[in-house]
Formats: sequence, C-alpha cells, structure tokens
Amino acid sequence: ELHRTGRHADAVIAFRRSVAANPDNAVAHGNLGACLLELGDGAAAERAFAAQQRLEPRSAEASNGLATVALARGAVEEARRGYQQTLTFAPIDI
Repeated sequence: ELHRTGRHADAVIAFRRSVAANPDNAVAHGNLGACLLELGDGAAAERAFAAQQRLEPRSAEASNGLATVALARGAVEEARRGYQQTLTFAPIDI
C-alpha cells in the first residue's frame, strides 16, 4: 500500500522490516528493490534485486530490476542482457 501510494521512504522501512523478519521472502526483497530504485538508491536496489534473484533465479521481476539498475548506471550492454533475460522468464506478445 505504501509503495503504491508513493510513500516510498515509508515503504522501504516496512520492507526492510519484512526482509529482516523473513530473509527468504523473495517478494519482500523485490518490493524493497523497487522502492529503493524509486528513491534513487541504485546500489541498495541492486542488492535487494540480487537477493530476490538468488531466492527465485527465474524471477522476471528481479531480472528486470537488475537490468533497470544497470541502465541507470550506464551499463547499457548489461541492461540489454538483463532485459532479454526478463523476456525469457516472462515472454510478451507484441
């Protein structure tokens, strides 16, 4: 709810608590990463998405998050590979 309503800083606190209470919760790691990315903390977002990907290696959300972080730091080729990987996990019809 906090993330959806734009209260990203509050959501980060809530998701960090969730991750601390249950470090195997891949969804919480991903949600934390998304909030951190919204706040411009790419390094912390990358760690959260990487944790999500370790827990769910075929997670399209984690792969997409990592690709977005890579693009934000200018690693275009890494981002391209990440987005391609995302599409293998969650193909779309165009």
